[in-house]
Amino acid sequence: MYRVLVSVRGVRERRAQRRHPGYAKPELLARVPNQLWSWDITKLRGPVRGHWYALYVVLDVFSRCVVGWRLAERERGELAEELLRWCRDSQDLPVDGGLTVHADRGRPMTGKPVSALLVALGITRIHSRPHVPNDTPYSGAQFKTLKYHATFPGRFGSLEDAERYCTAFFQCYNTQHRHSGIGMHTPHDVHTGAATARQAARADVLSAAYARHPARFINRAPVPPMLPTEVWINKPPAALLTSAGQLMSGHPCLKDVDRFRGGLWRGGHLAIPDGWRCQWSGRRRATCAPGDWRIIPATGPVCRLGRVVGAVAA
Repeated sequence: MYRVLVSVRGVRERRAQRRHPGYAKPELLARVPNQLWSWDITKLRGPVRGHWYALYVVLDVFSRCVVGWRLAERERGELAEELLRWCRDSQDLPVDGGLTVHADRGRPMTGKPVSALLVALGITRIHSRPHVPNDTPYSGAQFKTLKYHATFPGRFGSLEDAERYCTAFFQCYNTQHRHSGIGMHTPHDVHTGAATARQAARADVLSAAYARHPARFINRAPVPPMLPTEVWINKPPAALLTSAGQLMSGHPCLKDVDRFRGGLWRGGHLAIPDGWRCQWSGRRRATCAPGDWRIIPATGPVCRLGRVVGAVAA
């Protein structure tokens, strides 16, 4: 009986349940400053329990430079709009200048004021997946640098007190903080392009030190940490990148397992074609249940887009 029901798709979930849409994983690349920004909001403790201040921070992903910040009593979309407009004007960016702004799905990030501003300025808006903090790694790391600093207080006495601290901190962060992700340079130097000259000066100093005392260095001459040439958010597998670092165009990547419909779905199960396997089980299977949505080729690289692992020709 159940085989007959399965053949006509009679065995299925009959309850009216909400189906959450699939969100694609953001895969963003920055090669120069002012190409990709990430912004977020964090909370700072006020003078009494339950009193918080909202700190808005806009970060350039390539240089790690804080291009703008604001502090307020509460989260408001209008304040986020003013901050983004000020950041864009302070960087003297043209309309449709190729800027991408990445943020999570908080209310100020997805509200009308910010959405309308970004559309008017020709700025691409990208959001992270719900409940996936790894999609905003650079903003989260910057907030950790702020709150783990030795001078960060447990509470702020007032909004003015918090503003004074943040003013001094972000000035020091941009101009004095040596960041390991950008070759131990300051974010300001990388953002303005001065890091290239400083990198050459460091190389000259190290070469002179090696020439004077080569026995102090083991195996090779010292070199300064390299400056980054590209910065990714959710970098895809290397097999899907060209020599220029771009995603391969035209690769047969399946963004949705529904592409298998039309003869492959049989009674609530997906009949896996030859040369494919189900990643959920890790072995070749004749059929795959609806929950086993990771269908990949038996050989070859794998491309992950959203919830579904697509197929790339081997």
